[in-house]
Amino acid sequence: VGSTFKSNIQEISKRYEDLFEYVDNDSDDNLGACLQITAEHYPEIVEELRGISDGAGIRFDRLFAMNMRAEIDALKAQSKEENPGCSAIHLIAEDKKYLLQNEDASAPYVGNMYVVKATTPKGITFVGLCYPGIALANGPAITSAGIMQTNNAISGHRYKKGIPRTIVNRAMLEAPTLNDAVRIAAHPARANSYHHNIGWVENQRLLSVEVVPDDYAVHEAETTYVHTNHMILKPTCELPCDLEYVKKSSLA
Repeated sequence: VGSTFKSNIQEISKRYEDLFEYVDNDSDDNLGACLQITAEHYPEIVEELRGISDGAGIRFDRLFAMNMRAEIDALKAQSKEENPGCSAIHLIAEDKKYLLQNEDASAPYVGNMYVVKATTPKGITFVGLCYPGIALANGPAITSAGIMQTNNAISGHRYKKGIPRTIVNRAMLEAPTLNDAVRIAAHPARANSYHHNIGWVENQRLLSVEVVPDDYAVHEAETTYVHTNHMILKPTCELPCDLEYVKKSSLA
């Protein structure tokens, strides 16, 4: 992946210069702490990122920092989001269910995204939309175990040193069941807030999972359900969030 999409990854890495500068001057070494915690729980995914780093010709600490953009943004801006995020719809139509995603990312990604089909060491194959330099299939993805997922940014005043949400997303692609996918999404070592939409083909279920570092909530829609970029489930909806971000990114 790194060598095949080397030019895409290098092009996108240019827009992370401010992030790299922050990491280089971070006296608290958030990157090192998050990398250590991630390697304790998901060493094989760290090794996967090292391979992408080698192939793309980008320093590994730079690539890992790219995977920590949301966490670093939360840290340096007191959990304020900068860019409007995605929207998801769980469409319930008679006896059919659909998981729909509006994948909102920044304009520089246009023309630089790619789709990867891969088989993990655990034997599960996935197909997913990938952001250059980011852990595989952080866009909409589906696996040979029948797990599908999409993700939304949600604004929450929570951050701790832990596993970046991009790594959590990648780990979910190896879940054998829906319950396992929820368990990974709610990993106790996660660093940041996020919203996961998880479906399982086997039992035709669709779940909405809101996570913050110290709590999470799960909802299974009985009717058509829409989720934008603020927390709407209990107890996560009761936590402080960036209201200015909600105004611009969660418009009806």
